[in-house]
Amino acid sequence: MEFDISLAFLLKILKKAWWKIAIVTVATMLLVGSFTHFCIDKKYSSSARFYVVNVNSSLDYTTTSYLSAAEYLIKDYVSIIKSDYLLEMVCDNLKGKGYENVTPEQLRPLIQDSSDANNSTFVLSVTHTDKIFAYDVITAITEIAPDAITALTKPDSNVNGSLTEKIYTVIDYYNKHADYEGTLSVTKNDIQNLLDTKNLNGLTCLEVLTQPKIATHHDSPNLITYTAIGGIAAAVLAYLVFLLLSIVKMNVTTEDDVKRLLGRPLLGAIPRWELNSKKK
Repeated sequence: MEFDISLAFLLKILKKAWWKIAIVTVATMLLVGSFTHFCIDKKYSSSARFYVVNVNSSLDYTTTSYLSAAEYLIKDYVSIIKSDYLLEMVCDNLKGKGYENVTPEQLRPLIQDSSDANNSTFVLSVTHTDKIFAYDVITAITEIAPDAITALTKPDSNVNGSLTEKIYTVIDYYNKHADYEGTLSVTKNDIQNLLDTKNLNGLTCLEVLTQPKIATHHDSPNLITYTAIGGIAAAVLAYLVFLLLSIVKMNVTTEDDVKRLLGRPLLGAIPRWELNSKKK
């Protein structure tokens, strides 16, 4: 005798075993929730937002070309920040804060980055089980990265030269249109020397928009998410187990099996004889 697994049959299994499935689900959720809360280390994140500075005064901030260039620069800057070149400086900075024996290999997996193609900013986050350590690492990066990247990339000297030219143009215009007698005796060399002395012509390629803060709550693990996933998985598995058990019991060999499966009495049966030929 054959039985088709229909929707009615599936609902019948659920109706029959729902309370057992509920018990398994609740027990699993309590177990997963307890394990998540007490056994899994909580991780905290501190982040900072950086801004890619447009050092090319001839390129509009809003053009597609600039945004495309900024996207590539963000990838380059993030790569530099995660490189040994900069992380070794961060490690030296952390030693002054009491963190000895920290290496770039230990810091690199802790740093995550995210960016938006529609602007020239990106976010760096440091995640660790010690929220103070995460904060100190990202703070060290904000202190070191802008100057280090600027020194490494070295913006075009023509840009610095144009800065000197613009300052001299303003001074020359002031001298020609001054309301009083006399002029400001300043040459281009004087301006350039002053900028070099005061380090005012050192264009910054990267600036910090948002300073990091100490995390007030953990990012992972998410107790609600983990518990919900555990409960759903337990409910599905429990139902499948009861379904398989019901399918196994569908074998019909006696009149009692028919009554058990159909819930109705057996009115009759077709007899079957097996004829065995006798050897002469």
